[in-house]
Amino acid sequence: MPFNILRLGQALSPRVSPNTIKKGCEIMPVVASAKDSVMVVTYQIGLTEQGSPKLSQRSFPNIKSTSSDQDVYDVAAALYSLQDYPLISVRRDNRVDLTP
Repeated sequence: MPFNILRLGQALSPRVSPNTIKKGCEIMPVVASAKDSVMVVTYQIGLTEQGSPKLSQRSFPNIKSTSSDQDVYDVAAALYSLQDYPLISVRRDNRVDLTP
């Protein structure tokens, strides 16, 4: 039986939360399980001819989902303190498995 996902803006009854999906006539809650994270680092590799920053990104997969945001940032800062390129930003992308 295919899943019918509730559409945005669809009126929900008070007993249905946005974290539910419909399977036929039965409403099933969605269970989110943390999988892992990806650390995405943006750094400056130089300047363009117009003088604006030329940026590059690097992804570091398989970051433990239990790592704190501060630890992830500290690792990125420590790695890029060893580089010639200045660190511009650090982003954390969390991956989550969703199951009914």
